[in-house]
Amino acid sequence: MIEHELPLTPWPVFLASLRWRQAEHVTVIGPTGTGKTTLMRALMPIRYRAGAAVAVLATKTKDDNLARWAREDGLTITRKWPPRPPRWWQVPPDHVAADGRVVPWEHRVMVWPLPPKGSLLAEIAPAQADMLRRAAADMFWAGHWCVVAEELLYLCDDLGMAKDLRALWTQGRSAGVTLVGGVQRPRDIPLYAYSQASHLFMFAHTDDEDLDRLSGIGGMDSKRLAAQVRTLPEHHVLYVSTRERRALRTLAPYHLGRGGQ
Repeated sequence: MIEHELPLTPWPVFLASLRWRQAEHVTVIGPTGTGKTTLMRALMPIRYRAGAAVAVLATKTKDDNLARWAREDGLTITRKWPPRPPRWWQVPPDHVAADGRVVPWEHRVMVWPLPPKGSLLAEIAPAQADMLRRAAADMFWAGHWCVVAEELLYLCDDLGMAKDLRALWTQGRSAGVTLVGGVQRPRDIPLYAYSQASHLFMFAHTDDEDLDRLSGIGGMDSKRLAAQVRTLPEHHVLYVSTRERRALRTLAPYHLGRGGQ
């Protein structure tokens, strides 16, 4: 049961206690400028340490924050798919050291297609769609990938990837694939982003039509969830564990230094 006023849990305490297993999906909701991308990036060390492959699907033609993410977290930017060589989408086995220790492999990539220079706005999406859809399909079949879709609305609507992402949401768990997605407005994306997400993060929001989407999430009281979201201060975020049916409030990171810390 969610209390009307949730106490504040410090971010380091929350992060240390977060149990995010591979193939559990994450959805982050918040208007532009609230810190969705920063929050998603702050979660990635959990997947890095677990040895999962991490792929960020980048769609903007230029973004300094994404470029910094790739540089500081060691993500290799690829402008075409599939990349050859190496075959990045395939999952190599863990390395067994001489002393018998199993050393998990690290594999991080940012799939960032750029349209031909001088392309009209209407030509940008088709130039990106084919590459990102191929990448998502390869990662689905390989398994053990954490796919970060920073702009769910653009991917679903403009690039026509709603069916591709639905496959990840609904079948990703059995395939060992995690989908992390961010969106500005709850009503803009498929309900699978909520019904299939094990971990849900929501920044302050006041639109009634958007908040109606919270109905039934994790079997929790939608009115109480909406009341919490409406009153969140700047940079605060409501976290909901749909599996455990619990919620808490934390001050999300809004700036990350080198190494995602």
